[in-house]
Amino acid sequence: MNKENIKKWIDALRSGDYMQGSGWLHNVKENEYCCLGVACELAIRDGVDVRVEVCGDFCSYDGSTTALPMSVISWLGVNGSNPLSAIEMNDERGMSFDEIANVIEEDAYIS
Repeated sequence: MNKENIKKWIDALRSGDYMQGSGWLHNVKENEYCCLGVACELAIRDGVDVRVEVCGDFCSYDGSTTALPMSVISWLGVNGSNPLSAIEMNDERGMSFDEIANVIEEDAYIS
């Protein structure tokens, strides 16, 4: 786990800079993000080579529209495309970005 990049993700989720949405990493029409879409955007800003394509109203990151691509998995240093069941927290349980950030922070032992 890359704690520095995880911390960036936590801070971004709490920043209020991203409007939360569900179902897709990034809904460009509504400018809404899943919590994993926020991680994708941060990885890009940090210089990770991620292919971004707009597919109708949605963005794909290295071909993925709903889960983390390998490039972002590596950047975060997590196992799998849905760390901590982030998709379920964001989409199914309707947790806020702040609540999701708390879970990530607790799991990564970051304070």
